[in-house]
Amino acid sequence: MDPEKTLLLVDGSSYLYRAFHALPELKSPKGEPTGAIYGVLNMLRKLATDYKSGAPKGVGKGEGTGGRYSPRHDEHPNELPSLR
Repeated sequence: MDPEKTLLLVDGSSYLYRAFHALPELKSPKGEPTGAIYGVLNMLRKLATDYKSGAPKGVGKGEGTGGRYSPRHDEHPNELPSLR
């Protein structure tokens, strides 16, 4: 693959939701949850290593979604306020 012609699209909400449910509860010294961010950064690092891209892009929850991630996920955990 030519890195200059490769476009990587990352569903940021999906990565965050996946990392939140896959990792144990990690917290900062102040008690703030950090596990999901840690997981997302590791997934992005792996993606960047595996696929060289001249134009990586990210997508997240758009306007008009009503705060829902997908039809299968009606509500988000309270521990993920950025997804509510």
